[in-house]
Amino acid sequence: MSNVRKNRAGLSPAINRIKSGNVTHPDLIKLASLGKLKLNVTNVAKEAGRSRTAIATEETPYPKVRNAILPYQNSEGYPQSDTATKRTTVQFHLLKSRAEVRTKEQIIQVLGTQLVSATKQIDELKLKLDKAEEKLARLSQARHTSF
Repeated sequence: MSNVRKNRAGLSPAINRIKSGNVTHPDLIKLASLGKLKLNVTNVAKEAGRSRTAIATEETPYPKVRNAILPYQNSEGYPQSDTATKRTTVQFHLLKSRAEVRTKEQIIQVLGTQLVSATKQIDELKLKLDKAEEKLARLSQARHTSF
């Protein structure tokens, strides 16, 4: 298999993954979760792990790949499939929910730490109160016995 065919073979699945919303590159996953994933030369190159220049120029060795991308670039680059849009929306809400759960878990940890600290302070104050009551009782006894 020639290099051009081999590289084109890697680019076509990248286009399909972007269209379907099932991307693997971390930057593109983030864009998908925000509902901003677009099919364009840059994202295809990123998803395929290739140089953007190899696809973007008019003298590209991959004219079929470039021609498959260009119509999307001119129409805002969003995947045209409803399934992909729904999947991206679900992924976005799932990631958002996970982030909310993590935030709430962190709040729970902070509140737990504050609760332990407050409990310690209460125990220390109880000890001080017990000692003060003992001292008051001794002083009170000493006062009554001195008369």
